[in-house]
Amino acid sequence: MIYIILMLFLLAYLVFLFRNIGEKKNILIMDKSIIFSIIILLIFITSVFFNTSKITQHHEYDKILMKHQEIRTNISNIKKNIPKLKSKLEKDPAYYQGWVMLAKSYLITDNLLSSSYAYEKAISLKSDDKIILEEYISSLINLNPKSYKEKILKTFNQILALDNTDINIYNMQLNYSIK
Repeated sequence: MIYIILMLFLLAYLVFLFRNIGEKKNILIMDKSIIFSIIILLIFITSVFFNTSKITQHHEYDKILMKHQEIRTNISNIKKNIPKLKSKLEKDPAYYQGWVMLAKSYLITDNLLSSSYAYEKAISLKSDDKIILEEYISSLINLNPKSYKEKILKTFNQILALDNTDINIYNMQLNYSIK
């Protein structure tokens, strides 16, 4: 917007400069001061435009755009693969990694309720994976921290029973308690 205003001022300046109501014959385009002031104005507008437009960082925007497109494609693929994974888990309900993949897939697609259910199934198969227990707690907190308070506290206790020296778990529990 500012560039449009600057260009309008430059245009008005030039119009008044060349028309100068009644003194047209006294103004010569070859006058060095006129040419010099026009060049200074153009350099100023160009430098302001290039400094604020970040044209030099255009390749960064392209990288970000490509990364976002890649993420959207990955999420679309995940959504397509969820039914396949569910059918595989119906055939083999003891497949721990499958339940973890399903939970994470639901988490990525923002289906927190299904994600927490899949985490519960994975934890029922293997309850000594601290990372999965932490992710389960996070999904329950994001879903509804008050409704799932008992499950969250029980899972915190499970993690602490596995490793009571991990300060991060205590911090996570403290943050949950403060909310």
